[in-house]
Amino acid sequence: FKAGDYRGAVNAFREAFLADTDSGVTQLYLGLALAGTGDFRNGDKAFRSAFETLKPEEALAVGLADLVKDPAKFAASAPPLSAGVIAFLLGRKDAARAELGKVAEDPAARKLLDHLGK
Repeated sequence: FKAGDYRGAVNAFREAFLADTDSGVTQLYLGLALAGTGDFRNGDKAFRSAFETLKPEEALAVGLADLVKDPAKFAASAPPLSAGVIAFLLGRKDAARAELGKVAEDPAARKLLDHLGK
């Protein structure tokens, strides 16, 4: 993932998920890798699954800014849920609120918006 091989990361995180289907962190990484390939539809699905069990503060431990060379480019053209999750992980609270607010009815978006409202 850190080397920018998002397709390889997708395969690795899918295998890891099969080994531990309860891992919200693995689902989060899978969503990020899918977003990196431009597969936002499946990335959004992975983000939704991740936040069914993962607490927002646990997600922040991922350290996305240290994993991605160009965070702004990474989130470019992402739909609202993916863009909001990525902004949240990068600590860009205003951007996260703006993007997640567009899909506030989504359970994952709502969970993050609730956390950001604290």
